[in-house]
Amino acid sequence: MTFQFMPFDHPICVPIWLHPSGNFCSYEIEYADNQVTIGTFGLDTLTTVTTSSAADQPTQIQGVAFGCGAINRIDLPGDAGHPNEISGILGLGIDHPSSFLLQLSSITLKRFSYCIPYRVGAVSSLRFGEDAQLTGSDIQITPLLEFSSDLYYINMTGISLNGSRLPTDPRMFKAWGNSGVVVDTGTEYSLFASKVYTLIHQAMKSYFTENYSMKPLNKTRSGLELCYSMVDVRRTKKRRGLKFVAPEVIFHLDRADLKLNEATTFRADEDLQEFCMMMAAISSGEPNILGAFQQYNNRFLIDVPESKFSFTAEMC
Repeated sequence: MTFQFMPFDHPICVPIWLHPSGNFCSYEIEYADNQVTIGTFGLDTLTTVTTSSAADQPTQIQGVAFGCGAINRIDLPGDAGHPNEISGILGLGIDHPSSFLLQLSSITLKRFSYCIPYRVGAVSSLRFGEDAQLTGSDIQITPLLEFSSDLYYINMTGISLNGSRLPTDPRMFKAWGNSGVVVDTGTEYSLFASKVYTLIHQAMKSYFTENYSMKPLNKTRSGLELCYSMVDVRRTKKRRGLKFVAPEVIFHLDRADLKLNEATTFRADEDLQEFCMMMAAISSGEPNILGAFQQYNNRFLIDVPESKFSFTAEMC
């Protein structure tokens, strides 16, 4: 057994996430969307595998700091009665010495790539350092904004729906001074300032009314604001066939475009019998967030030293 509890005076045991608790170090992190992980910090041996070479090369690294979670939970909207247990939260920010990127900076090179699969239960890879690469001809690159925080920010300049640009002001996507939109895999779906969300909501509702004569539900079971009955969706698909499609949505970034299709804009919930747009309004004063749902089936690369956020389509 290689695990040992982290002593209270360890240089990593510092606020805001960690704090001394008796002779050891504890942590308590409350995250967005009612996610929480609480437990004790410790040190253990980590085994990594390098795949960039001809043969996989395992490497053991001793004394890596980990949180040993006693309480781990994420409560998703519409699923309050069935809290989802999670293993914890992997810290990939650069604001705290416990960050995986900083602890193993000689390996991670402060860069990593990830791809979130659309299908539940699918396996994908999280890559670091030299293994974190993008391939393909359509690689989009936008700058990471310089901002002193544990979050990664990018600059969003506008949104298009069905080929038409919505009348947004770039300043609508900014909060906390000059910060932009937060890139966050821990938030289930994208959240926007109320003025931005209202424009998206109105344009999407108009699209379904004008093209399919469909009316949204007055009250939803999921808690999401714009939903249609799955009965209406199936009836319309049967009547219109392949001509039934949700409109393409494009998030315009600084020098890049993130294109969304029906699978990354709407979720068909067979249990609730609702077809819902996976976006919502954020509380006043909070930053806009690019959430996980809109990141499905793309590989993203975050390169801190180069201040770049890159992505390309990939079936995870």
